[in-house]
Amino acid sequence: MKLQKLSLIAAAITLSFTATSCASKAQTSSSSPVAVEQAAKEDASQQHLGLTNEQKTKIKEIHHNTHAEIRKILTQDQQDKLKTAMKNHQDWQSSISSLNLSEAQKNQIQQVMSSEKTQIDGILTPEQQQQMEKFRERRHSQKQ
Repeated sequence: MKLQKLSLIAAAITLSFTATSCASKAQTSSSSPVAVEQAAKEDASQQHLGLTNEQKTKIKEIHHNTHAEIRKILTQDQQDKLKTAMKNHQDWQSSISSLNLSEAQKNQIQQVMSSEKTQIDGILTPEQQQQMEKFRERRHSQKQ
């Protein structure tokens, strides 16, 4: 149970940090193969959902706000460790585990991520919501 909760938090942090940094990394460092690959994956998922430009803009803003909220929850040391892990492409499970999140931090992050999901679902059409739910289910089953 505790491992599953930690898994969900790790996925939430990963999605938040990756989604908000993908576009900016691709824009500022277009020669970086990692940035290009991440931006391509994000574009592919957005194309799969058939997002409008307005939806893309709103989702990017939601991800940015979520990223900021998570940073507020983490201590400076935890933020530094996570940045290092991201730069080194380390396994997220072990990276998140090494942050030694308190129960309060875990709960706060879960609330932030739940809010993000609700906000994103609110901008998606019913068809896009169904596709997104299938995507989430596939990701969840791959992690188990």
